[in-house]
Amino acid sequence: MELSNLSWPQVKEVLNKIDTAVLPIGAVEAHGPHLTVDTDNVIAEYLGRRFSEEIDALLLPTINYGQVWSLKNFPGSFNISDDTIINLFFDIAHSLEKHNIKILVIINGHFGNVAALKKASRIIIEKTSVIPLVFTHPGLENAVKGVIESPRAHPAYLHAEEIETSMMLYIYPEKVNMDKAVKEYPKFPEYFSSTPATWDKITKTGVLGDATAATKEKGQKVLKRILNNMVVIYNKWKEENYEV
Repeated sequence: MELSNLSWPQVKEVLNKIDTAVLPIGAVEAHGPHLTVDTDNVIAEYLGRRFSEEIDALLLPTINYGQVWSLKNFPGSFNISDDTIINLFFDIAHSLEKHNIKILVIINGHFGNVAALKKASRIIIEKTSVIPLVFTHPGLENAVKGVIESPRAHPAYLHAEEIETSMMLYIYPEKVNMDKAVKEYPKFPEYFSSTPATWDKITKTGVLGDATAATKEKGQKVLKRILNNMVVIYNKWKEENYEV
């Protein structure tokens, strides 16, 4: 059930049957020379659509911009502030509350949004009756085991390398140009985790790892595992914490 495809009378009918809305958020930012700048949006929307089908929820239109301070100096990257994200999600949750939605599942395709979404979730819980659940590729480490062959460039990030490129090859291969895929393992400075640094200082291509190792089959396996993790977490949480 996609909100974008419904009239308001149809939405009213849907709201009488469901208690959960799903909201994908990504970002517009450089993803190497081989992926389009909307990569995070494509992945988030795919997972949001599949997840909403699995749990029978209302899929909201994707929020296509995110906090991309680290990549803001690359052409094609558009950064919005944490405050903008926090206010936007609170306003959406407030509207959902008026429509009797009880649970808002946020499917986040961009790690740069994590801090803002955590703060937004706290505010939503404190000021509305809506309960937010935020998924940013849950169980990723196990999801890539036995599938992804190249080492991660940094344990806290995946960006335009084998994992994301494989996902895109499965979801939207027309947006991937493997002829331009590269392998780059930046040398992260010792202060990298201690003070913010824009990524143009550490990477020339915007790739953190080996994009050349990506395949459609790998992407399908990883996405399936991530989706399954989200469904399991949602059902378990709802069983233990939510009363109809």
